[in-house]
Amino acid sequence: MKIISGTKKRIKPFYNFIFRYSFIAGFIYCYRFIKGFIFFKIHKKTPYESYIAMRQLYVLSNGRFNDFVSYLLSIKKPKYKNIVADGILGNLDPSQVITIADEIHNTGYYISSQKLHPDKVRKIVEFARKTPSSYINLTTSKSQALQEERIIFNSDAPVSPIYRFDMQQIFENSDLVNLLLDQSLLAVAQEYLDCIPILDLVSLWWSVPFHGKGTSEAAQEFHFDMDRIKFLKIFIYLTDVDTSNGPHCYVAQSHKRKPKALLSDGRKSDSEIEKYYLASDIHELCNTSGTIILADTRGFHKGKPLITGERLLFQIEYSNSLFGHDYPKVNLDRSLIDQESNNVIESYPYTYKQILSR
Repeated sequence: MKIISGTKKRIKPFYNFIFRYSFIAGFIYCYRFIKGFIFFKIHKKTPYESYIAMRQLYVLSNGRFNDFVSYLLSIKKPKYKNIVADGILGNLDPSQVITIADEIHNTGYYISSQKLHPDKVRKIVEFARKTPSSYINLTTSKSQALQEERIIFNSDAPVSPIYRFDMQQIFENSDLVNLLLDQSLLAVAQEYLDCIPILDLVSLWWSVPFHGKGTSEAAQEFHFDMDRIKFLKIFIYLTDVDTSNGPHCYVAQSHKRKPKALLSDGRKSDSEIEKYYLASDIHELCNTSGTIILADTRGFHKGKPLITGERLLFQIEYSNSLFGHDYPKVNLDRSLIDQESNNVIESYPYTYKQILSR
């Protein structure tokens, strides 16, 4: 009994310290977040310390803080009422949009039965093979910084595990721009976010085998994203993807609440994830080119390191606020797109306010 009593005496101050630390830290981070959000509303920029505060509040509250702020945003920016949800996901009626959003709420992701047309896939792949892209030089840096130099992707002689096109290059390709203006994606995004969505980030990149190097830099280790308060990402496979050439891996339902042991920023090893989740919950999303995946990447996910072949992936992100990581605005030459696509921009100006049209 004395041993147990003595142990309790030692443990109790420790728990009191942790509680006080969490409370004080939470208060400080809340102050920094609120201060930064006010600054953001005025200057349209997020102070770095406020961005970090948002990430820490997600960890401290296990996502509850983000859920609460998202609820407030849904009141301030209620959903559009006039979206015609016709696009690459099909001609969706309201009940189908809700069903897709519910699947993402429940599992963390949704794989569409519809695929991007092969002709559109082929044209985008041709663009990606001919257009110079940036890469990570792992011989000079261990950071995720891309080189200023751009090179043509060559899968036979790779110099990096990842080759990434910048946003401006994407907005100069009409086939990619038309995907960004797809109203079926917009309808599902707003249903999931429960407010007017904002198109804030688009990415296109090649991945190749690279002798086990650069897995962290190429997002090939498990992690969760937290660049925004809440967001939805759309991934489109532009090459066939099987277990050996880089499937998107997702831990089902990990977008909700996470085990405390995994509640920290940074990469997680496979063994760490497997310790807290069943093997049946860790999904490799293998599929053919044209496959469309919608996911809340607040859940644990990664691109599986490639063993063979190559993978080209296109990503679109919608968020409920631009507070967070500052991504560059882009210029869109409206003459690149048809009148129908131009009408979409005019109809939903808040969604596409990151686009600086010319």
